[in-house]
Amino acid sequence: VKTSQKELLALLAVLEAQVDFPEEDLEESSLADLEKKLFLILEKIQALAASFENGLLVQSGIRLTILGAPNVGKSSLFNALCQKDRAIVNRQPGTTRDILEEKIQLGGLLFHLCDTAGIRQTRSSVEKEGIRRAKEKSRSSDLNLLVLDASRPLQTTELKLIEQAQRLTTILIWNKTDLNPQPPTIGFPFELRLSLKPKKENGYPPIEELKETLKKIALKTPLRQEELLLTSERHQKALLEAWENGQKALAGLKQKLSAELIAEDLRFALLSLGRIIGQDLSEDLLSEIFSKFCVGK
Repeated sequence: VKTSQKELLALLAVLEAQVDFPEEDLEESSLADLEKKLFLILEKIQALAASFENGLLVQSGIRLTILGAPNVGKSSLFNALCQKDRAIVNRQPGTTRDILEEKIQLGGLLFHLCDTAGIRQTRSSVEKEGIRRAKEKSRSSDLNLLVLDASRPLQTTELKLIEQAQRLTTILIWNKTDLNPQPPTIGFPFELRLSLKPKKENGYPPIEELKETLKKIALKTPLRQEELLLTSERHQKALLEAWENGQKALAGLKQKLSAELIAEDLRFALLSLGRIIGQDLSEDLLSEIFSKFCVGK
């Protein structure tokens, strides 16, 4: 923000000098240069404002819920992601009846991981409550992992789950592909094939492809190394105001409006940025003008 403010200040100094000292006439090439510089500054401001959503996810964590019918391997997947035996794994259906939660780190990203009750038709009031909580948790999650058993035909409840799943926020996982390596393709943007049968090395199945997929789609846009992320809604609002006023100034430059009108829009943009880092505009502007122009000589 400070760099963008300094760059905008330099542009404003040129325009202010044109207003106060019209004998210093700006050439066409100078106006074109101002337009190009302002466009690049506004691109940076817009990118920082757009990082707000990712910043919130990085700061607060990404909610990740595992869904599926009983005995499809949800708890095995939960333990593999946690790298510890947090959930009970048993052949008896309905072992998990409440929500289990664990925090995990993947590639510097925090995930709030939830294992849920197996979704099926049941008469048990306790199991019904677990299923209700599972569905509620999935609706409030940023991402869902829908686990299916590749070794058998899909059940009616699973077909309904597939239909209801939000495809842009759901990763479909076919488990038990050691028993059936080629389950049907359902059409989700992300469909992975795993075998969650524990391996002897460390007791947990290899899920590197899943981890990489999670990191890839957890955020709205991929993070670049050392990228700045915005986490304050107030700062985002100030940046958007700065960008909007900067766009007005850019339009003014293209239309060759008077320097005074363009300078006014840039002042408003700088005032918005100043609310983020608390810098005095008038004092800095005078310093910038006197440093770049030989006024009074």
